[in-house]
Amino acid sequence: MTKEEREEQGRRHYKAAVSKELLTPPSYLFEDITYEDIYQTQDNLWNFLFFTGYLKAVSQRISDETLYLTMQIPNAEIRSIYRGALKEWFDTALRQTDYHSFYHAVQEQDIHAMESFINSQLAFSISYYDQAENFYHGYLLGILNGIGGYRILSNREQGLGRPDLILRPNNPSHTTFIIEIKQVKKFVQRSSACEKALQQIAERGYALELLQEGYEKIVCYGICFCDKSCMIKTERYVSGMEKEQSDCTKNKSLS
Repeated sequence: MTKEEREEQGRRHYKAAVSKELLTPPSYLFEDITYEDIYQTQDNLWNFLFFTGYLKAVSQRISDETLYLTMQIPNAEIRSIYRGALKEWFDTALRQTDYHSFYHAVQEQDIHAMESFINSQLAFSISYYDQAENFYHGYLLGILNGIGGYRILSNREQGLGRPDLILRPNNPSHTTFIIEIKQVKKFVQRSSACEKALQQIAERGYALELLQEGYEKIVCYGICFCDKSCMIKTERYVSGMEKEQSDCTKNKSLS
């Protein structure tokens, strides 16, 4: 098993524990474990957590004269400690990520690259998060804050409403980005939700008002999340020209 596979396996076990699932790490039981030992292997870590009371045994089996345990977090108080540790791990992972490829995809309207990047990020997120629209909003706001040459506006008044995110360029001749976020419970609902997000941008005049302010090019992203996946569709507005929609199936004129 590679280092990456071991790390992913560890994350799966950790997330299972926080989600109140039974935990069956591939470790055998041994008592002679010290605090310094826990950094050496995952087996050492699980044993340390068991013998210090941060995991409890719910069943056991013996194989080749070795005792194996199925474990679970014992109570809500300790589960909150695990959740805090996981949140710190996820936040640290986000801080250490190089987002330049994502920023490039946003600016080039490469929705497939955007989807791939976000989906890979969410695959490492933790299952106890409240997977609601406000989490996804905060996630996108957090990763977009580092994009250069733009001012990020969140839920600010624009047109007849409050778009989720607007990326206003320091140079009005550069592209402005409007992002509207939706969240659904079923994967088959993602496409229609993206359409609904773009329709909301159009009906509430977000892009039109920006064009009237002097911004020359507007790209709108309708982003729909379902669990740990996203789908993105986009429309482009150019001053005095037509609006284009993509996944690239429609063209509409801008009146």
